[in-house]
Amino acid sequence: MCAYRSGLFTCLTNPKSCAFWTSLFAAMLPAHVPLWFNGAVLVTIGVLSAGGYSCVAYLFASPRAQRGYRRVRRPLDALCGVALVGLGAKLAAERRKLKAD
Repeated sequence: MCAYRSGLFTCLTNPKSCAFWTSLFAAMLPAHVPLWFNGAVLVTIGVLSAGGYSCVAYLFASPRAQRGYRRVRRPLDALCGVALVGLGAKLAAERRKLKAD
């Protein structure tokens, strides 16, 4: 239970996730909707998030999955790092192109 509380506290106090969800709501939700609609959206997101995290926890509870993940962890981290660097380079190139125009 201590690990759960620690994870929940970390997630809820992460300013990046708060900024992400706030910007997503501002961009995707209509401006003038009833209060119940916003509540339904929050409940839906909560249920989907809990379901997704539960699936990951259930999957990684098995020793076989843990061994498999340990085997591919470093290459997977490297692949994700390369992808993020590539996306950053693409953004920088687009920004440079916009400034040149």
